[in-house]
Amino acid sequence: FWSDEDVEILNLSGKKEEIAREVESASKTHDRVICLTTPLQFSYDGINAADVATCCFLHFNLGRIKSAADERIIDTYSKEVSNNHGFILSGLLPEYMETYIGELPKQRNMFRRIIKKLINRDLSWT
Repeated sequence: FWSDEDVEILNLSGKKEEIAREVESASKTHDRVICLTTPLQFSYDGINAADVATCCFLHFNLGRIKSAADERIIDTYSKEVSNNHGFILSGLLPEYMETYIGELPKQRNMFRRIIKKLINRDLSWT
């Protein structure tokens, strides 16, 4: 829906006031301003940019198992950013999907469940 709009992409870093000035300046000449910042594990710039933005998304470049540092980042971001609209997950490998988004309920037929129990040597048939 942005095909007829003028979009500016800013790479931001610095104090909140500097970021606010850059965003305000770009907002005067462009319809939309997209702000990219240093990853939150290295800098607080993302929180500063989120404070001056209309809406925010936290982007995770995945492909690894979620760590305690990721949990702290999510927790800090969720507490500090009031206009959080969600998370963008990219590069998520299927084998790590349950680590990030939780187990997805699946309807399995009886034959598949029995075979899986036999393979895992789970002899409880409940």
